[in-house]
Amino acid sequence: MASLIRLVGYWTSEDFQGGLAARAAVNVESRDVPGLFLLGQRGPTRPGDLARDLRVSAAAVSKLTDRLVGGGYALRRPDPDDARASLITLTEAGTAAARALYDEGERLFATLLADWPADEATTFAALLIRFTEQFELE
Repeated sequence: MASLIRLVGYWTSEDFQGGLAARAAVNVESRDVPGLFLLGQRGPTRPGDLARDLRVSAAAVSKLTDRLVGGGYALRRPDPDDARASLITLTEAGTAAARALYDEGERLFATLLADWPADEATTFAALLIRFTEQFELE
C-alpha cells in the first residue's frame, strides 16, 4: 500500500502534471492536465460527470472549463439530450493537446520499463490493467 500511495502522490502532484504538460508542449496549468486528459478519453462530458470522475467540486470544474475554453482547448455546448444541461467538448486544439499528453505519458511509461525484461514489462502492464479495471466495478 505504501508503494501505491507513493506512486499516486507523485503522479498526481502538480509538479509531475506540469512537467508532463511541458514535455508534451501543451500550454495548460498543471491542475488542468487530468481534466484535459479525461475529456480526450471520453469525449463530450457533462460538468457534473467530470467533477465526479476527477473527484473535485463543481466550482473546480467550472474554473477548469473556463481555463480550457479561454485557452482554445474546449467549448461549452448544449446537451442535445437535455436542454437544461451542457457538455464540455474539446476543440481540435484540445483534442491534439490531449493526444500529446497521452503520447508523452506513453513515452514516460516506456522509459520507466526500458530496462525491464520484455516478459516482465508485459506481465506488469497486464496486471496493472487488471488491477485498475476493478475500480470500474466499484
